[in-house]
Amino acid sequence: MQAKKVTKALLLALTSYIVVSPTYADNTEIETAPQSITSNSNQDLFLSLQIIKEAESKQTTSLKTISGKKEEKNLLLSARNKILEAVKDYTVENTSTEESIARFVRETCQIQVNASDVIENKPLHKEHDGVYFIKDHNIVVKVFRLLDKGTYKGTCHFSHELSAINFLLSQHPKESDPISLLAVGKVLINKPQPFLFAPEKIPHLMLAETKAQGIGLDHILHKYGQNIDKNSNEERRESCNKALYQLGRALAEFNGMYCTEAPSSQKEKYIETKKINLNKKLRFLSKKAADPKYAKIFDSLPIDSLEKIFTSLLEDCKKAPFYHTLEHSDAHTGNFIYDVETSKIAIIDLADIFRSLDLHDTPSGLYFRDIVRVIDFTEESLSPYKIEKKIVKQFEESFLEGYRSCMQPCLPIQTHSDFALNYQRLSRFTRLIERYKPEQEPSLYLLYLKSRFEELIDQKSAKP
Repeated sequence: MQAKKVTKALLLALTSYIVVSPTYADNTEIETAPQSITSNSNQDLFLSLQIIKEAESKQTTSLKTISGKKEEKNLLLSARNKILEAVKDYTVENTSTEESIARFVRETCQIQVNASDVIENKPLHKEHDGVYFIKDHNIVVKVFRLLDKGTYKGTCHFSHELSAINFLLSQHPKESDPISLLAVGKVLINKPQPFLFAPEKIPHLMLAETKAQGIGLDHILHKYGQNIDKNSNEERRESCNKALYQLGRALAEFNGMYCTEAPSSQKEKYIETKKINLNKKLRFLSKKAADPKYAKIFDSLPIDSLEKIFTSLLEDCKKAPFYHTLEHSDAHTGNFIYDVETSKIAIIDLADIFRSLDLHDTPSGLYFRDIVRVIDFTEESLSPYKIEKKIVKQFEESFLEGYRSCMQPCLPIQTHSDFALNYQRLSRFTRLIERYKPEQEPSLYLLYLKSRFEELIDQKSAKP
């Protein structure tokens, strides 16, 4: 009951901090950034937040059924439609989407830009929102996909992103640089791909934000892997360790913004679900291990030993406290931007954090899922390169060291992360085995995962 009360209070507080002009966490002045935004833009931003707050306030903790979830969707759909009706339309007829975005930025951020200054970073698609950078300016514009009425993501991404940015700013984080809201508007464009058979233009919501300064952690890792043999290898390795350490601190602070012990029923549900899925994966791997064609993969990897280890890890999870936290829900390394000059992390792509604030049957956020995603994507990013395993482990330890230095002391990070990380590796390994053809050489990533399981078996066997 306490967890639900805290969650409800958090949701109602999401729009209490209204940003009316661009701000920068480090207080540095950026010459290309807009100095102010127009009063019309402020009004639309304020109005949008109020509409979302009104919809969220109508939700109650008693919505525990499928019909309740539909009611939540309808509330957010209604809020989206109200915003579409209320905010200004920046469409430039008979021209490109870039021209309309340029008009949006000119009128709301008071800077002179043309369509040629609008750089498409990610096209609008049914699977993701459109992302556009403004050349020579510290601005990014997101165009949010609007799908059919029954699609949860299509109705909620805009409102979630808007509220999430305001919420993080209101927390005044010390370990990360939060992005700021600049303006909101709408534009008429075609349905996102692959729905191009619908020629009519439909309204999409736009959100202008400050652009995170720095480089994505995924690019830092790939750059290290691509230049592994250069003379500056040691210096670049230390740069990776430093960036991952700071990422650990920033993520621990982020997760810890909301932290409360979960009901025992939710821990039991989590463990039971993992147990069922784990058994399915191990049965599949046992069948493959019995096939002589897969001998080169399973000759030194006894599946029965893995089964015993995972059973033991799950038993440890049963005994450990189970906490709900704020969760990013898409914590791959590309969603963390590292500024070398300030050594700060900017956390982007925030719409999915609301999965961890659901008031209904969906479990609330689990900090260790974010931890696992970071480590998983670090391993995957480095897998194409012939990097020593000890270096990859060093990177992971730098991240975990940073996380431990800033985390909530009540969280049993080791117990749950150990199981969740090895479970994620097993899931990856299983998918690779499903696609593996015995007549071909196994991929470097498949061999890497195999070596981690061999190491795990050796470690557990060595313990008394």
